[in-house]
Amino acid sequence: NWEFDENYRWIIRNMIRYFINDRQCEWPLTKGLYLYGLPGTGKTEIMQVFERFARENDLPKQFQFTSMSDVYVKAKSDKNFDPITPNIQLDRVFDEFLRYTGAVMTFGESLDINEAIIEGRYPRYRHGGQLTHFISNASTFEANEGLSEIVFDRVRQMVTSVHFTGKSKR
Repeated sequence: NWEFDENYRWIIRNMIRYFINDRQCEWPLTKGLYLYGLPGTGKTEIMQVFERFARENDLPKQFQFTSMSDVYVKAKSDKNFDPITPNIQLDRVFDEFLRYTGAVMTFGESLDINEAIIEGRYPRYRHGGQLTHFISNASTFEANEGLSEIVFDRVRQMVTSVHFTGKSKR
């Protein structure tokens, strides 16, 4: 059984407001969300609910779900896999963001997938309002350590941090 403390109630209330573009939302409506906290705190499950909520209600903030673990594993195992092109398109949530970091060899070159995706999405955010959401166990401090300075600065501009507190509910 999940017990929703005041922090979770506040998060859920603001997520509902965010996805329906209610101006009473306490977060900027034009930025994506960076959901972070310990493993098992409900970040992915809650975002899956909002993915379905937005789709079924034909809301403008519909998004596609991407597992960064799957992207990294496929990039390492399939030499013909393009990890960037599909992931810079559409409003999107990146689950397990920063679980894997560093470069992989793709098309004969070294590529940091996290950084390349953010670099590709950033101009789309700036010029077209494309939204990027992240789900991560890494705090914003750890994200700062795991990304280059310029890419982290772009992430900060693109998203609002939402901290899921507590212990694993698994």
